[in-house]
Amino acid sequence: MLEQARKFATWARNIVVKIPIVNEFGESCLGVMHRLSQEGIAINATAILSFNQAILAAKAGATYVSIFAGRVADEGNDPTVVIRNVRQWLDDWGLSTRIIVGSIRTVMDVQNAALAGAHIITIPPQFLPKMVDHRYSRETVRQFVQDADKTLKEMSKAKVQVAASSAQ
Repeated sequence: MLEQARKFATWARNIVVKIPIVNEFGESCLGVMHRLSQEGIAINATAILSFNQAILAAKAGATYVSIFAGRVADEGNDPTVVIRNVRQWLDDWGLSTRIIVGSIRTVMDVQNAALAGAHIITIPPQFLPKMVDHRYSRETVRQFVQDADKTLKEMSKAKVQVAASSAQ
């Protein structure tokens, strides 16, 4: 991991290297995160499923902690509580680590993550149209268009009347 991360970091100044909180054997990757962060390499601590994992990654020097909200919920825990607690802890300690929330499964997950204090939310593209659209917004815009049409007609009528008065 160290060798690959160092290589990736040479590609550009804005590279952030993803390092999992543990490897596939459950062995901690906090040492890897710490060494890389000490070398000035930005780290995204990924596969975070608990408050404890997030704070340990932050203390190891992670630039970002990626909380997998959907997977937290799959285990029967409330991802908003985890996100909120991590954000509060980061703020209380004045740490610059940012929270990325992924594993978003519904539009409400986006709202909940934002309200809980996530700095960044990875939103599946299919949710964007659902997030921006609202039946009453469309209805309101239709009313704006109708009002504008009515006003333009009234202005044209007034213009004709003014032109007729000046011709007399």
